[in-house]
Amino acid sequence: MDKSRRGYLIQILFVIILIVIGIWSQKNRLYESNQTAFIMDTFFEIEASGRLPDLESVVDSAFALATEYEKEFSYYDESSILNSLNGLQGGSAPAGRDVLSILETGEYFYKATGGRYDLSIGRLSDLWDIDRGEVPDERAIAEALENTGFDKIIVTGNQVTVPAGEKLNFGSIAKGYIVDRVVDYLKNKGVSALLVNAGGDIRVWGTGETCIGIQHPLLSHGEVIDKIIIADKAVVTSGDYERYFEKDSIRYHHIIDAVTGYPARECVSVTAIADDAETADALSTAAFLMPVEAALKLADDLKGSWVIIYHQDEAGNLLRSLSSGAEKFLE
Repeated sequence: MDKSRRGYLIQILFVIILIVIGIWSQKNRLYESNQTAFIMDTFFEIEASGRLPDLESVVDSAFALATEYEKEFSYYDESSILNSLNGLQGGSAPAGRDVLSILETGEYFYKATGGRYDLSIGRLSDLWDIDRGEVPDERAIAEALENTGFDKIIVTGNQVTVPAGEKLNFGSIAKGYIVDRVVDYLKNKGVSALLVNAGGDIRVWGTGETCIGIQHPLLSHGEVIDKIIIADKAVVTSGDYERYFEKDSIRYHHIIDAVTGYPARECVSVTAIADDAETADALSTAAFLMPVEAALKLADDLKGSWVIIYHQDEAGNLLRSLSSGAEKFLE
């Protein structure tokens, strides 16, 4: 073979190698996306990475999915599936698997908290309009309590019956449920690592250890009382400092005890950690509603769940209590 022919073949081989390297690099390139949308009256953030050239459009589709769930669960959208159930006035209607799943979780926490956590709290949440800043009349609260009680909700197969006068409100669980569905969707699309944050309902997967700060319940926004390290977990915090008004030096917040009809007074903040965001969301509220020792037991009885509770003694000193094993998450 003459030199010119050998040189020509070497050039062709070199070009082929470059093409193969280029294809391999493109195929194994790690793409990243960090997007935020306003969904469910809060900022919904998705940080994702993976070997997906169309990652941005995949994340866009995840936001669209979250919006569809919002339309299904919204308490304030009259056309939502939730409000179609609330309009039954004693009648029955079929519900999809998402609603049925939330009702199943709600029933568990209703029973576990002795009725303090109650998804049929709609009448009470209407009364306690934090933006209006008024303490409801005792008679109005008593009437709302008569129209509250998850044990009156009847689920037979996929048929749901909501008694006349009662109203379901998924505000204490819907964000967590939607976060889980978004995570499932992105994992199925091939995303290799992600963080989803829906107004403080956070779930991380595939990112390794992630540090998350816990808001100090007695100080200004951004002041951290503790930091936790999680991996492939969800974390949600419920606190009396998030939405409230004050009257006669008393703080009235949005986390209502369905037994008393008034804002819960046992805790000032509860951070729940769980394998999924739905459980963490419901647990953070349920634990907030209970006496501290009962709240710790509630978490201990749930596999793969922990709580960090901040509460005050009679002198106003801030105390911290942890369920079994929760200390392993503290930085």
